[in-house]
Amino acid sequence: MRNLVQLGFRSLLIGLVAVAAASCSQPAPTETAAEQPVAADTPEETPAKQQPAEKESAQQKTQAKKAPAKKQPPKKPIVANASFEEWADGVPLAWDHNLEPADIASGEFLAPLKEAYNAERSMRIRANGKRVVVSQALNVPRSIPGKTINVQARAFESVPGGFAMRLTYKDGEEDAQVDAELVESDGWSTLKIESAIPETAKPRSFRL
Repeated sequence: MRNLVQLGFRSLLIGLVAVAAASCSQPAPTETAAEQPVAADTPEETPAKQQPAEKESAQQKTQAKKAPAKKQPPKKPIVANASFEEWADGVPLAWDHNLEPADIASGEFLAPLKEAYNAERSMRIRANGKRVVVSQALNVPRSIPGKTINVQARAFESVPGGFAMRLTYKDGEEDAQVDAELVESDGWSTLKIESAIPETAKPRSFRL
């Protein structure tokens, strides 16, 4: 972010293009005990004596049906706090910055803003001669190498050209970066990154 007087930055939205669908396996059939014939040892044994075992088997089946299914943990978003709704101590949660504590405490350079493109809040950046950088390590899936990544953001700039968005990652041992392009402007500008990711990219190295 450079030469910026004031910026309302609404949200980041990442989509993965042509990502292979996860394979699904059919659930294994429920195993039930085969009914075994019961031979009477003596003439005195009657079917009435078998009822407790049959009743116990029915109870076990009922309990098996009532067993709660295990809940899957929620998937982590690719971009945490993407719309800048959550704040603490003067900074948006999950985002890193290059400002000094005094700058954060003043609220002069970075602050939540109630004017937003399509949410309740946005992030205001007022550079005042500083180069203010806000970034985040992305939680991209391990399948991203060889796919296309799409990143979009909406920004309202007081100074045209004052905002820049960049995606960085490691391609093998080399540093790679892709800069956003402005695709439209209607007060709130749309910045977009669409890039094919090489097979040698390291998924855990992506930052925005």
